[in-house]
Amino acid sequence: MKLITAGADKQVVDAHFDPHEGMLFVKGRSVSIVEAANEYRIYEAHPHEIADLRKAGYTMRRAPRPGNRLRQWRLRHKLSQRELAERMGVSQKTIWVWETQSANPRSDLVEAYAKALGTTPGKIRRALKPHKPKQRAA
Repeated sequence: MKLITAGADKQVVDAHFDPHEGMLFVKGRSVSIVEAANEYRIYEAHPHEIADLRKAGYTMRRAPRPGNRLRQWRLRHKLSQRELAERMGVSQKTIWVWETQSANPRSDLVEAYAKALGTTPGKIRRALKPHKPKQRAA
């Protein structure tokens, strides 16, 4: 799995959770659950790794993804995917893809998205910017 540091200097690090030991290993050293929850967010993990962490009582937030930001924006406006799609003149599946996959809307649709939510296209574009963390040297 990959974790991302929670501080201002975002960096991706490799990690491994050993369910038998109940320990998380980050860069070869064991890290307590409390320390890891304060210092890291999940950047990339397989579902079984997340399930193992939960079984051990380990809770850690995922790093925000652009699609999650779009979803949160839509939900703040109390719109379903279908309602937003109708306002924009696209299919509900299109909204689903933007929120769950790595696909971003075309620029003409960013404008429609902004109009449907009563905001500016610039704010939507900023929300869509991918998070580019620094990679730590091995």
